[in-house]
Amino acid sequence: MKKFLVVLLFVAAGCNTSITTNEGDKWHYEESYNMQNNTKAQMKMMVELEDQLMYFADTNDDGKVIVTMLYSDKNGEDLTIENENPENDCTLENLNKCSNAKSGHLSKFHYYDNSLYYVYSDWDEENESIYQTLHRCDLDGKNDEEVYRFKEYDENSQSFFYQMHKGYMYYATDNGGIHKVNLTNFKKEKFVDDAVNMKCYAMYFYGDIVYMCLNDYEDEEGVLHTDAVYKVDLKTNEKEFVMDTEGVYHIDLDNIIYIGEDYSTYIYNIKNDDYKKIIDDLVTWVYRTDDYYLIDGVGMSLEEHGLMYLVNLDGKILDQKEGFTDYPPYSQGVVNDNYFIYDTDKKLFVYYPISDGKFGDLQIVESFHDYKK
Repeated sequence: MKKFLVVLLFVAAGCNTSITTNEGDKWHYEESYNMQNNTKAQMKMMVELEDQLMYFADTNDDGKVIVTMLYSDKNGEDLTIENENPENDCTLENLNKCSNAKSGHLSKFHYYDNSLYYVYSDWDEENESIYQTLHRCDLDGKNDEEVYRFKEYDENSQSFFYQMHKGYMYYATDNGGIHKVNLTNFKKEKFVDDAVNMKCYAMYFYGDIVYMCLNDYEDEEGVLHTDAVYKVDLKTNEKEFVMDTEGVYHIDLDNIIYIGEDYSTYIYNIKNDDYKKIIDDLVTWVYRTDDYYLIDGVGMSLEEHGLMYLVNLDGKILDQKEGFTDYPPYSQGVVNDNYFIYDTDKKLFVYYPISDGKFGDLQIVESFHDYKK
């Protein structure tokens, strides 16, 4: 296997970066980004800070992939590049000349407790296998350190994600179970009794509970669940069966959006214990705001992009629109009623503004206008 190289460049705006932890319900961080920190985390190219957005844009330079980190305000405006050396011609077109570059295959960016975390992957020549480690650094890329090695991950693992919640990291691979790591000493601690045997593809944390989505799980009575949702009390590690599905898109404290037996998209109200069909099709991304869900059918087919939907919290469709047409786009989430997407072809960020329950026309994040030309 050949080695791969990514260069990460940390680029900052000239504004306040005194950031608090993302725990709690600010900006619906938990509802919206729990999903992205799960098995789709490889596509995550944007994180939300207290008063800014942080982007990770990539380009190619002499066969190398260069990933640059930029800040803007939460409306996708005032995107600037901070460069320590004004003589090195650091621009969007010359990212390799910017300061604070880092080498390696970097992915799964995560903001937690004033720090940026990311996963570094490389090829181990001695063992002839891929290894993955967790790195932590300041928001300007400095004070970078390797803090953990994911020993359960190997090249045969098809999925891998990690979450951070209340001082712990939880991570899962499809062949390695679920693991709980203390973020103070980076030592493992006990989770649920059979966690090492669980094939988990998503975890949704809210306060002292977590919802887990499990594949091929055999419960204590010997019943095999092809795709099931369980709830765990994080104080006692006791788990409780919630429902069987054909797959889960999103869970919050009010609703579960999931795939039904007819492979349509349904919404299940947890408190009222009732459900209804939303869309006669499969979708890919679901995000929640105070007033609505954004549901995107992007990527379900190479031939057809699919539709985007705005759906109220009761499951009523408010608006729909043909989705972003350049394939494959990386969905990034909804911030300040703007739906952000990373265009992997043009290497820039775009967004759809949302107002009064309606989609607006596609926009380009401000400083990428000239870059596109």
